[in-house]
Amino acid sequence: MSAKVGFWMILFGITVFIAITLKLIIQPFIEDNHYINAYFPSTEIVLGVPVILGFLFLSVFGVYIYGKILRKHIPCFFRMVDPSE
Repeated sequence: MSAKVGFWMILFGITVFIAITLKLIIQPFIEDNHYINAYFPSTEIVLGVPVILGFLFLSVFGVYIYGKILRKHIPCFFRMVDPSE
């Protein structure tokens, strides 16, 4: 089951990559009122979404690594405090 899901995820990713790459390479040579432009999002969205997702990924990854480093070097920082004390 997971192999099939992985296959479709990779196929979808490759398809989106090819479509967006072609849009960014061919777009400057196509007129603005051409019908093909209706099938693609604007260039701002095409470039903005990966930048925002990349920033979000790096932020979450950075917080995770920072927590691991703090847990390793400052064990008492993450120790649970007993509320009955």
